Amino acid sequence: MKRFFLFFLVNAAIAYAAAAPDKNIVVKTSDGSATCALKAIRRITFEDGMMLVDMKDGSAYSWNTDWVNCVTLGESGPGQDTGIAGVMQSAVFAVTDKVLNVECCTLTRVQLCSCDGKVVYDAICTGSFSFDMATLPAGIYLLKLDSNTYKILNR
Repeated sequence: MKRFFLFFLVNAAIAYAAAAPDKNIVVKTSDGSATCALKAIRRITFEDGMMLVDMKDGSAYSWNTDWVNCVTLGESGPGQDTGIAGVMQSAVFAVTDKVLNVECCTLTRVQLCSCDGKVVYDAICTGSFSFDMATLPAGIYLLKLDSNTYKILNR
């Protein structure tokens, strides 16, 4: 799912950036980051666990997708107005076998609340984490990721 999300997000940004030639893509890994001008990118693909960026000048970049912590579209420096801020969510989540998994690209406040408003989990996510919902009573819970709220059914 992470690879599909990155693939969709990056390709949507490339299409959008055609009208905004000074935009960038920043790929952050555990070893640092790389910045590429969107107008210089010919194609981005995901193959065999790798993220491949082919440039129009014939050069290429590649990363093992396990190394990629975050892909940010449009930003290349602090305070730069890019016009495509907000394309990437600060966090994504999935619930598998009663385990809530959250992956964050930026510092993200994560709250899990019961229907009556009681906060059962509250933390700042700085990468990824898991929370075992099997310890909670069955019911509907609200997951807040910064300003976004999602309903989760715990059976």
